[in-house]
Amino acid sequence: MTYDPKQHHRRSIRWFAYDYTQAGAYFVTVCTQGWLCLFGDVSGDSVRLNDAGRMVQDAWDELAGHYAGVQTDAFVVMPNHIHGIILLDPVRAGPCACPNRACPDGDPGVPGSGNHGGLPQPGPCPALALGDVVGRFKSLTTARYIREVKHSGWPAFAGRL
Repeated sequence: MTYDPKQHHRRSIRWFAYDYTQAGAYFVTVCTQGWLCLFGDVSGDSVRLNDAGRMVQDAWDELAGHYAGVQTDAFVVMPNHIHGIILLDPVRAGPCACPNRACPDGDPGVPGSGNHGGLPQPGPCPALALGDVVGRFKSLTTARYIREVKHSGWPAFAGRL
């Protein structure tokens, strides 16, 4: 199925007055641009992931290890999208969970680089917001996918993954 903007109307269901850094379990869905089936295909009643789909699964499995205060729960990769549950626990968030925008010495895209040169930050470090976690997941998977387009011949995509 290809994306048809006349048929598929997407709008944010986020509550704009809500603080998405609060502790809680958040259900997320992320789709490929144009609903391209880049992560596998459906055979009968099951999804058969390709290498790209397995890479996306691996990236999800690594999230909790990269960011303090972030846990992952149920997750499924579909051919053109993912569904998952992200648990935020800002009480346990430590210096390495600092969003790079709040940590001037952080290197975007490098997990744990916002830890102020290995030195603890005085006082609590700001917790990651849900959008920060999803953004980092999308950035990580896109970078890995682009690398494999170049090295392994994975199908290319235009614009955003």
